[in-house]
Amino acid sequence: MIKKKIALSITILVLVIITGILYPPAQGKDKTISDLRLIVIATHRAGDIEFLDSILREDDIIFTYGAKVKLLKKVAGPMTMIGRGSVNMLEKELKKLKGVRVDYINYNPEHWRKRRRKSHTPGGETASLLDSVRRARLLADKYKTKLSFITDHATLERYGEKISPMVDMFGIQMQRYQRAPLEEFSRVAKKYVGIVRRGSKTVPVFIQLSLAPPKWEERVMPDGRRKRVLVRDEKGRKVYEPIPLGVVLEQIGAVKDICEGIAFLYDDETRSELRKLISTLRMH
Repeated sequence: MIKKKIALSITILVLVIITGILYPPAQGKDKTISDLRLIVIATHRAGDIEFLDSILREDDIIFTYGAKVKLLKKVAGPMTMIGRGSVNMLEKELKKLKGVRVDYINYNPEHWRKRRRKSHTPGGETASLLDSVRRARLLADKYKTKLSFITDHATLERYGEKISPMVDMFGIQMQRYQRAPLEEFSRVAKKYVGIVRRGSKTVPVFIQLSLAPPKWEERVMPDGRRKRVLVRDEKGRKVYEPIPLGVVLEQIGAVKDICEGIAFLYDDETRSELRKLISTLRMH
């Protein structure tokens, strides 16, 4: 156990040094990656929330949902967020919460249906999405919380400009591009941030990344075109695979000047990597 702690400390120290070299402290008004707000989607173990509470800043956010929401009672330092893909589910969640500080609610409507799986957002909500966002806005105001919003790329392209003035924070999912070249990753991020900014110049934007993003591969289509497609297992589920922390740091550096925060997805396999990354960003 002692050897593991020493190894972890050395790894964090090395990452801090590398981060300092790649992204040096601000000169004048320059922003560093450590200036960004962090949003961590903690949906796995109780110990994760305790760790995050001990190291995150007061303006950072611990985000969870479902059974883990009750663990937010213990959060003393950072801000808190709960989320659902349905306004009705958000309302039910808020009604039953007692003694839990909720600083943000996150509305995450998605409209897709693939391989016998359907979206977690009711069709009625996606059919009248702007009205659904207005309902979420009223719900946030009623419970004196702020409203965060994140959605799939197709919905963002269609409605992002209209929705951004209605919310307090707007999220952009970038995990599907994390295996692309950094230039492409940056170009796509700027494109989506631009859509949000057309509707509101002031709404804070956060970029959502994963420590184990979905795996893609290039395939030759029947017409001879090359196309990048998701890798799926025999049951049709996406295949996720960890990526090096150095790559994640490069991606954060590439978007630091166009957003206000970074959100992290992780799984049991990448829990230790998450701790190294958060320690790096909050020690630098």
